[in-house]
Amino acid sequence: MFGLTEAQKAGFAVSEKVLNDGVRFLKQRLKAPLSVTATWERNRQVYMLFALANAGAPDSGMNSLYYDKRLLLDTYARALLLKTLALADPSDLRLPTLQSDLNTAVVMSATGAQWHEVQGVDYWNMNTDLRTTAMAISALAQTDPQNPILPNAVRWLMSARAAHGGWQTTQETAWSLLALTDWMKVTGELQGNYSYTVTVNGQELSNGQVNADNLRDPQRLTVAIADLIKEQANQVVFERGEGTGNLYYTAHLTVYQPVPDIQALSKGMTVSRKYELQSPNCGGSEQDACPPISSAQVGDIINVTVSLIAPADLHYLVLEDPFPSGAEPIDTSLLTTSILAEGPELGRTGYYRGWGWWWFSNTDLRDEKLVLSASYLPAGTYEYTYQLRAGLPGQYNVIPTTAYEFYVPEVFARGQGMLFEIK
Repeated sequence: MFGLTEAQKAGFAVSEKVLNDGVRFLKQRLKAPLSVTATWERNRQVYMLFALANAGAPDSGMNSLYYDKRLLLDTYARALLLKTLALADPSDLRLPTLQSDLNTAVVMSATGAQWHEVQGVDYWNMNTDLRTTAMAISALAQTDPQNPILPNAVRWLMSARAAHGGWQTTQETAWSLLALTDWMKVTGELQGNYSYTVTVNGQELSNGQVNADNLRDPQRLTVAIADLIKEQANQVVFERGEGTGNLYYTAHLTVYQPVPDIQALSKGMTVSRKYELQSPNCGGSEQDACPPISSAQVGDIINVTVSLIAPADLHYLVLEDPFPSGAEPIDTSLLTTSILAEGPELGRTGYYRGWGWWWFSNTDLRDEKLVLSASYLPAGTYEYTYQLRAGLPGQYNVIPTTAYEFYVPEVFARGQGMLFEIK
């Protein structure tokens, strides 16, 4: 019904008899929220109500019943209910309450916004958290286009695309395209026509004119730390002229500190690293954990555990763990490696939804660091273990472990810097 109605609105010929039969079929299968026991069934009922309203045949009685029991619905169903009520009456006084529900449920990062289903994935209705995000964007774009969450949610949705340009599932792709189309309608994205100027501390850094031909071309501007004002605030100003379209921008400050002074930081995820000496007396399944170390002897084998906590699903994740300069990674894939060495391993600790090495599409033991990458990593707690061999005496500054989303680097984490001694 939804697909045929959209096709008719787009000018395609659709049989009125088929549409009328569809309306009759759906209305005969509507059930009150308390007459069904499972959340997925209530979610599907709301989808049916949305399809009816979109076809010009809203059921106001059922809409009211599901509004009263909206706390029994998943977030994506509340977004559909918001769209349903708005289709029936754009001035409905219940719309702000549903908008507030979506605003409260959003998960914010530095420049991204997304929605997650706290009750888990609704597999019965082919839903995912990304599909929920797309539906929330669509609902807010249609009913609250000035909502400040929307630009960051659109940015997140665009960054979550798969390598082929779409999204992971056909449901995600379809609803993402619908959501982005709703967003473009209210912003005039594709008809961008405005001027812009960027200044830093009163000095012009760049200016230009945006139009339909160049709006997809990003501009990258860089200012050296030495050219900024020290010990007081620096002013970065983005000015946009009159006209249609949106100006998207983000600013990053990169500063290099003495390694031992670097403290852990969490911006959407958490990473940490632990060094332990390989020992037959600890670390086994029925033994106490080995104590963490900050020094070793030449020739010692060091067990390294890198932990990653992802409270939300991550897209295009990169994790890097630098080695102490006086140590070398043990690559068990080489024939020259001792058979006593233990190979790298990824495992799960605790339980969210993520589990298993297969989420990481590439693991790379380089000369200077470990690099893990994953195009998609479900929310979860992960541990990656590998081994180093202490080889050269000295005191070494060990750069912290870092992890970040490649296309949204504001979602990142780093561990703590440390001084490691090899004797």
